[in-house]
Amino acid sequence: MDRLDRDDLERARRTSPEERAVQLIQVIRAGFALKRSALRARSPGASQEELDRRFARWLERQDDG
Repeated sequence: MDRLDRDDLERARRTSPEERAVQLIQVIRAGFALKRSALRARSPGASQEELDRRFARWLERQDDG
């Protein structure tokens, strides 16, 4: 394990569960924003309502593998 990996591991160990939860929510929100941006880029003429419907359909999909 190199020095950067050890530093990351130590930082993770010092992070409280509450802070980890906050970080997780931030990552999820960033992912949602990226998906919305991708939908907008694929359909630049779509209305906000249509983009919202597409995003909702994407959220509802389940990949059973």
